[in-house]
Amino acid sequence: MKNRADEIVAETLSAVTEAGVEISALPPELRASIASHQTNLTNLAAALLAGGQSEEVVRSTLNQLFASYKQELARTIVALREQNGPN
Repeated sequence: MKNRADEIVAETLSAVTEAGVEISALPPELRASIASHQTNLTNLAAALLAGGQSEEVVRSTLNQLFASYKQELARTIVALREQNGPN
């Protein structure tokens, strides 16, 4: 289940790189936050799958959570740019 959960989360998080955000170019503390969220999402996906939820339900749940997180991530990136100036 964990491998399938990893795959589902990776597909969900691919929206970040598709949006042109290079994760390796982000500040270390932001990369750590993203990694932590990814771990939490993977654990959630694995628990939902183990609990008998369909992949469709798991994807829908992750997409809803990630939509909220994307907004938070965008605000954080903007704040960091304002704080550190343009690169």
